[in-house]
Amino acid sequence: MLLRVVVVAVLVVMIGMAYGTAIADGRDQAMVPQPRITCDLLS
Repeated sequence: MLLRVVVVAVLVVMIGMAYGTAIADGRDQAMVPQPRITCDLLS
């Protein structure tokens, strides 16, 4: 149970960081945040 909570917390942090990076990169990226987030998570 504890492991599941830790995994969920890590995923939330990763997604949050990726979304923040996409916004910081430029306004044009805000139009299509999904592909950018996917690229950040995969890299």
